[in-house]
Amino acid sequence: MKIFFPSRKIKVTLALPAPLIERMRTAVYWTPTLTLATLAEDGIESELKKLEKRKRFRKRRGKIRVGRPPKSWSRR
Repeated sequence: MKIFFPSRKIKVTLALPAPLIERMRTAVYWTPTLTLATLAEDGIESELKKLEKRKRFRKRRGKIRVGRPPKSWSRR
């Protein structure tokens, strides 16, 4: 099930690794029809689809945690 709000966009701020940002900027530079926002939106949508194929997520009951994750959550 895809929930789609075509005219409603919400601005979010997040920190990404500098090399990733540079790769994004390079891709956008060399692809005249591409914007950073579209690249990010398409990439996030693609990854969410992969996650949702593997696991069904229930609706949130509240707000998500903000800030840095605990050290025990290290991804890499």
